[in-house]
Amino acid sequence: MHHAPRMNFGHVMLFIRGKTNAERLTVLTYGDGKRGDFPLLIKPGGAFSDTINISFAPMQFGTDLTKPFHSETIVKAYLDSEEFDTTLYSGNLQYE
Repeated sequence: MHHAPRMNFGHVMLFIRGKTNAERLTVLTYGDGKRGDFPLLIKPGGAFSDTINISFAPMQFGTDLTKPFHSETIVKAYLDSEEFDTTLYSGNLQYE
């Protein structure tokens, strides 16, 4: 009988906060290969803060899980008909 290889996923908690003049903010993640699109609640005055759980599939970074890897998260801001984005880069990440 053939068994599928066990997939261990990693998780990173993204703590994000700031202030914006945008009408809408979203956080895009690709940690597990699947796009995640999370809206951020903007409070009166433009403040925002949230915690987002980002999952990582080990195979997207190769088969050697002992080596560090990096990932990125994109924050998109929408104002009127314009869209702006900025990329947040992780430091070294590693499976334990």
